[in-house]
Amino acid sequence: MIEPVLTAHADQISDQVVKTDGRNTGVPLLDIKPVNARIEPGAIIRNPVTIGNQAVIMMGAIINIGVEIGDKTMIDMGVVLGGRVQVGARCHIGAGTVLAGVVEPPSATPRRH
Repeated sequence: MIEPVLTAHADQISDQVVKTDGRNTGVPLLDIKPVNARIEPGAIIRNPVTIGNQAVIMMGAIINIGVEIGDKTMIDMGVVLGGRVQVGARCHIGAGTVLAGVVEPPSATPRRH
């Protein structure tokens, strides 16, 4: 039983909270809970974006606002997808790739097609 050990060491145990969203940011991060994709820790995904079903977003990827990622596409480690970049279905964007995009002015709302 773990309870006696926890009770005996209660004064040495502290609760820690790690925030995974932005603070005072003009562009919030995406709430990834409802997304049907594998998103590894350390990916930074700005909101709004579209991420296809069964896509894979690896650690260190940076995905800016307005990006569209197709179904079953893999965004590898360290990839940067600039504003409004479109990646089709069943693609693999290799590690370290930068696909430039633009959202001007920074306060602009991404256009939907």
